[in-house]
Amino acid sequence: MKHYYFQGGFTLIICTTDREQEKEDQYLKMLEGKMVDGIIMISGNDDLASSNYFKGKPIVFIDRGIQDEENISIVGSNHYQGGKLAAQKLFDNKCKNIAFITQDKNLQINKEIFRGANELLTKQEIPLDNNIIVSAMPDDKFSKTGATTSTVTELIHKGRFNYDGAICTDDRVAVGAILALEKCGKVIPEDFKIIGYGNDPISKYFTPALTSIRQDYALLAKESVKELFYRIEEEVERVAHAITIPVSLVNRQTTI
Repeated sequence: MKHYYFQGGFTLIICTTDREQEKEDQYLKMLEGKMVDGIIMISGNDDLASSNYFKGKPIVFIDRGIQDEENISIVGSNHYQGGKLAAQKLFDNKCKNIAFITQDKNLQINKEIFRGANELLTKQEIPLDNNIIVSAMPDDKFSKTGATTSTVTELIHKGRFNYDGAICTDDRVAVGAILALEKCGKVIPEDFKIIGYGNDPISKYFTPALTSIRQDYALLAKESVKELFYRIEEEVERVAHAITIPVSLVNRQTTI
């Protein structure tokens, strides 16, 4: 992203919010004071209470945003497609009872993943259980893995994890589930198939290597910058606009 801004003659200010609404508000106030030309925002919150800061300001959200606000663009991955790809792979692998494991099933991205997966599996009369919620800090990679291992292990011991496949909305969550399953004697992928999301580097180097849904982050960045430049340089109000980037499935050792 820095490369595209430099080519366009702009200075880039990076603000890290740790998905905290209060930090987002503080940074937006600061950016408003600096009279920035535009904003690209990757928010950890679906409920963007700071929408007043966006009025009249060119802004592009990546992967989530205020759906009905004018002069705002949303550039995002096709998570509905991602859900369908994951579900199709598990269906092809003969899975009959599939778990949907997530940290937050109410997050819009996760809703779209579930919607795509559930739509495909419903047609095949295969149940998809979305009641497995992992409690962990959103940006703590180690917490995600450990919390998932703990959650899945507990469900196995209680006899409440009778699945043969799973779709996870995060690769670190998937790794945590694998650790729990292997600790309880399951062999991956012979006994259980699992798919992560995001194609995190861990998915390639973990053993067994994790099948995952790949998002094209380079294209997301390129299209976001291009859209923001358009809004800044045209100096005209543009109606709410959405750009959807395709995703793909990377098949590795946790599926056949």
